[in-house]
Amino acid sequence: MIKPYIKSISLFLLAFFIFFSILINLSFINAVITVISPANYTNYSGTSGNIVFNVSYVNGTDFNDAKNVTFYYNLSGTWTVIGSGLACSNGATFASCNATLNISSLTPGKYGINASLGNTTGGTFAAVLTHVIIFDSTAPNVTSYSNTVNTGNYSGTIVLNASCVDNVIGVNSVYFNVTYPNGTQLNFTQALSLSGTDYNISLITTGFLDGNYNITAFANDSLNNLNRTEFIQVTFDNTPPNVSNFTDKVNNGNYTGSIVLNATADDVTTSISAVYFNITHPNGTLVNFTQASKSGISYNLIVSTSTFTDGLYNITISANDSANSRNNSRLIQVRFDNTNPSATMSCTPANVNVGDTVTCTCSPSDSGGSGINPPLTVYTASPSTSSTGTFTQTCTFKDLAGNSGSATSSSYTVELSGGGGSSSGGGGGGGAAATSFYKTTIPKSGQEFNIVQSINQELKVKERIKIKINNEMHFVGVRELTSTSATIEITSTPVQVKLNVGEDTKVDVNNDNFYDVYAKLNSISNNKADLTINYLHEAIIEETVEEPEEKVEEPVLAPPEEKQLVVEEKKSLLWLWITIGVIIVTIVLFLIYQKRHL
Repeated sequence: MIKPYIKSISLFLLAFFIFFSILINLSFINAVITVISPANYTNYSGTSGNIVFNVSYVNGTDFNDAKNVTFYYNLSGTWTVIGSGLACSNGATFASCNATLNISSLTPGKYGINASLGNTTGGTFAAVLTHVIIFDSTAPNVTSYSNTVNTGNYSGTIVLNASCVDNVIGVNSVYFNVTYPNGTQLNFTQALSLSGTDYNISLITTGFLDGNYNITAFANDSLNNLNRTEFIQVTFDNTPPNVSNFTDKVNNGNYTGSIVLNATADDVTTSISAVYFNITHPNGTLVNFTQASKSGISYNLIVSTSTFTDGLYNITISANDSANSRNNSRLIQVRFDNTNPSATMSCTPANVNVGDTVTCTCSPSDSGGSGINPPLTVYTASPSTSSTGTFTQTCTFKDLAGNSGSATSSSYTVELSGGGGSSSGGGGGGGAAATSFYKTTIPKSGQEFNIVQSINQELKVKERIKIKINNEMHFVGVRELTSTSATIEITSTPVQVKLNVGEDTKVDVNNDNFYDVYAKLNSISNNKADLTINYLHEAIIEETVEEPEEKVEEPVLAPPEEKQLVVEEKKSLLWLWITIGVIIVTIVLFLIYQKRHL
């Protein structure tokens, strides 16, 4: 009987506990306790210090006469007591409890906040609503600058760029602060976030004086946690280097071989980074761009002009400082000429007597383009003719680039005067007689005509050439000239021959029964006879005139008596003529004898 009774009591107690638990839970669910402070998603920094935590409720409905309050935080899943307070105000209807707590020791992050109330009866009640507050006492993290470096030199427009990150509430703003090294502010500009965590601005350095500046990145989150620890010192230099003129090369100069390009360059604000010599065609086409070697403030480059085509070139000094300010203002135009000049030289006449005048000319030319340097053209214009022999003259010359050349004249001969002396042919007198007619005598060679062999010469009327045959001087001249014929005179013993165009003649000038000179009239043009005069040694063949044959009549046969009579008749006539001749001779001899003895 006892066991059933105990079982019934146990079931009753279990049902009562379940009913009471449900009743208590329904009371919690229906209760409204509001967390007034801190407000949901409020941000706090380490400088916030003490914070008032406050809850409110409806007294008698939500909870009865609370005497204390405890506040909790949750960062990673565990609720931890922040602190508690006894400041509760229980009105007839509304009531509140608060506590002033210090959160400066909390690790930055997002926290869940909750509270529980207690009263004199020992009852507790946890707030149903959970608030979130963000506690952040750490400034954003700023990494180093990515486009500019400490102690860098800059010109023109530059991009200031820094990477800024805040792991709690994020970066609110980033500014770049530009100051003089003494801290005087010059520019404070907010940066834009163009890509992820990068913040940058474009800064025009030409708006600043050349010199040194500090640049600091100001990174701030929404709790005013400020990071301004990252700064660099830079130099703004927008003044190009100072470049002097070329020290040994001149504008419009002419150069050959290897040359040294030299210039001086310096920079007041920063330093010279590099100096280049830029060689281009006049139209700007790049030919060579080479960095110069440095010696102090001098910069030089050896250039082999022979690797360039002869012609004009522009040479520009390109001086760059470490801030990338460039000076390209110094330019000269020069000519490279590696071609030696050439010349033609002549000395006339080709044959002269001792003491006569020989005139030499030299005409140099330059295909390289620089031109001839006249003062450096050297030759003898009127060489001496005091000695006999065959001579040449030499001309030396240079162009304006310094290339040199030389030329040699054709030979000329100086000989003793031939005069009109006697000769075996007796032609000396004839030569002298003809001299007064002629105005010009052209000596063709001091050599024997049998060595020269042939001369082609144009002669006007009263012009002649002089030739040597067997060590005697002879002349071939023009006495008369028409449009179709010329009268040619060949001396020493003057022989005049009229030749039509195309005709020729042969002459023995020394009466040795050999033809010595052959002359042919090729043409007549511009009042000049074009003559070919050749040496000959051709025997003169006497022309014989053949007499007509006497017609011999055959004797007519006659009877023997008649034949004998005819022969005897002829014999008798022959003796008759002999007798008459003897008589005549005798008479003549007698008369002579008588005359001598009278």
